[in-house]
Amino acid sequence: MILDEPGTFLQRTPPAWLGTGLRAGGAWLGAAGVPLPVPNPERAMLLYVRRTEGE
Repeated sequence: MILDEPGTFLQRTPPAWLGTGLRAGGAWLGAAGVPLPVPNPERAMLLYVRRTEGE
């Protein structure tokens, strides 16, 4: 997804983490969750999530 392409999102500004990435623990993610952007209906988004040991 091209983040700065006009018409990518229905919202004015996507979540800040989308441009920089996000690092969080499982307990925090389970309690708080992650705000997802709201793309236009013709757009798709694929998130890559991985577990890191010792974090």
